[in-house]
Amino acid sequence: LAAFFPGAAAASAGRIDALLADPGRFLAECRPEADNPFARQLLIGAVLRLARQDPEAAARYWEKGQPQGLSLPEARSVWAEIAAWGARHHLSQAREWFGRAEPGPLTDLQLAWQARLALRHEDWAAVKAAVERMSAGAAREPGWIYWLGRALCNLGRGEEGRALWK
Repeated sequence: LAAFFPGAAAASAGRIDALLADPGRFLAECRPEADNPFARQLLIGAVLRLARQDPEAAARYWEKGQPQGLSLPEARSVWAEIAAWGARHHLSQAREWFGRAEPGPLTDLQLAWQARLALRHEDWAAVKAAVERMSAGAAREPGWIYWLGRALCNLGRGEEGRALWK
């Protein structure tokens, strides 16, 4: 990437190359610059890239390495993405990470992984909550209608749950 940019931009592109090649190493060598929005975004990008490979390492880093100047919604959105990758990797800690993302907004994809994680733990209240927070379009998908019905049945609202299946 750096080869395509002249001068000072090449240095920034070189940092992006380093981030993409090895986000863990990038984070180990990175010194967050509180007053540099570009540096903060690079750090966030590295944490998110690391979360894809190793959500536990990303969570450990994010727990202690959140850059100064980051807003609470930004920090929560990173936790949401770490949690979603943790759920994809079948990590039970992802439940705690989703908790750290609250009460921030989650994407439909993040909510789907939150619901899948809750299903693995047979946490019917969490399944119901995740499906009900999805957009109308996502919640109308047949799979989520089914699981919402199952959740309602398991929460003692069988009649309401079975009505969803008709």
